[in-house]
Amino acid sequence: MSYFQSTAPKCTHYPQEWDEVLAQIKGWGDSCSFSTQVSQPLEAKALYMFTIARRLMRTAQSLVECKDDWKSVFIEGTILLFPMLELMGHARLDATQVRNQYGGKNDVTSVDLWAGLHWIRDVNYVPQVNDNKQGTDTTALDRWQIGHLVALRNFLLHGSKNARDNKGRQIPIEDVISFEFPGFIVEKAQPAMMNYWRQLKQDNGSQYWLQRLARADIRPLKIEGSVFEKGLVDPDIVDCLEGREPFLGKKKRLAQH
Repeated sequence: MSYFQSTAPKCTHYPQEWDEVLAQIKGWGDSCSFSTQVSQPLEAKALYMFTIARRLMRTAQSLVECKDDWKSVFIEGTILLFPMLELMGHARLDATQVRNQYGGKNDVTSVDLWAGLHWIRDVNYVPQVNDNKQGTDTTALDRWQIGHLVALRNFLLHGSKNARDNKGRQIPIEDVISFEFPGFIVEKAQPAMMNYWRQLKQDNGSQYWLQRLARADIRPLKIEGSVFEKGLVDPDIVDCLEGREPFLGKKKRLAQH
């Protein structure tokens, strides 16, 4: 059994480690509802990616004491959600296009975030990196410009230094930052993750989602002394992706073996 239709795409980076994550999941047996369904390392990689994204989203939401009251914690929430968007965006990019435009640089987090913001805007959007001007993208994501949100991320995660675009022009961060942004992202990310999971499952090899995920430079997070020694994958992540469990619900725990 397998979730993905195509078995052709292989993990370009850390293939042995993803083999080990797959073996770990299968070793959970009946304590994990999808342990017998997963049969490819790329599926394990996908479920790891969704696990990390969901945990960041859930942690951001946990800062809010009352529903939709982000006013006192919107900075903290925003900082947690930008890495989630970067991770998802990175998996949806064409690695060859990025390398051609950025000269093989390893740090292309602005491009990753750009792709992640477009994913929230439209899950069917296929990001094409044909230049290096993603930081000036004027496409609207609700009330924000995507390029301005990339600048906001750089401003917050690099010591709140003065924000400028790639032409050296100052960007008015006070006009971009909003207490409504993290709640907007959390609301949009839940259905977007479910739709992305559906895209991966429906890709029969003639599309691009599996190939892009396979080539994404994503490495499993290992937690020694736990059931996640080979890689962090929540045992209820598939139930969340398929609508059987809430994304922001209480974590299901695996028994220690």
